[in-house]
Amino acid sequence: MDQEIQVQRLPPYTLVFNSIIQDSRLRLPVRAVLILMLSTPPDWDFSIRGMAKIAGVNKDTMTKMIKELEDAGYVTREDQSREDGRFAHSKYIIQAMPDSPCPKNSDTENSSPCPKKPCPKNSDEINKQEINNIPPIVPQGGRKRQYKTAPDWKPERFAGLWRFYPRGENKQAAIRAWDRLRPDDSTIDRMAKALQRQMRSKSWQEGIGIPHLATWLNGHRWEDEDKGPVNAGDSSGGWAPDLEVI
Repeated sequence: MDQEIQVQRLPPYTLVFNSIIQDSRLRLPVRAVLILMLSTPPDWDFSIRGMAKIAGVNKDTMTKMIKELEDAGYVTREDQSREDGRFAHSKYIIQAMPDSPCPKNSDTENSSPCPKKPCPKNSDEINKQEINNIPPIVPQGGRKRQYKTAPDWKPERFAGLWRFYPRGENKQAAIRAWDRLRPDDSTIDRMAKALQRQMRSKSWQEGIGIPHLATWLNGHRWEDEDKGPVNAGDSSGGWAPDLEVI
């Protein structure tokens, strides 16, 4: 009787649940043969006789192993027929997960839960599912950010803020923060008042604790508690010229 084995292929690694390795229904050599089958490359083609040779057992022993895997739900047998309806051969489909639930192993406390959902019969479906779960690969050297000379949102207001702000590092990060924030004119006026007040503080005049502009924007630092008034003689340095000074 002709027989063939078809393995549901996975990506270039072997997915084996602990509960499968520890399945007490299978003898240890049978578990090893199952893992060996699942690890074969996509173009691997073998019969029961060929698999028996690889595993170092005779054909009868391999047939019994396949039957044991079939009883446990890891193997599905399909009888193939010729065009005239006569029997041709049997196809054994080896699955990475059993069709039937795995028994609970009381001797293993840390075993992984056994998958109870049957494997799809279409190996292409398995590959699509696995590929969809693989995170995107970041190109070597990281993703390059687009360099911008000015933000998209109110560039003239940002330019005034950039000139007025006491630190001039990391302008690209500040531009990104500004575009994410997209402050309206009312918010910009509040930012201007708060920034004038903060620049008069002792620590900022001594150059202590002044964050980068991107940090100031991302942290909504203009909402920090008011520690002192702004004098009427203060100037905004050309930023927000319509600001009413407190």
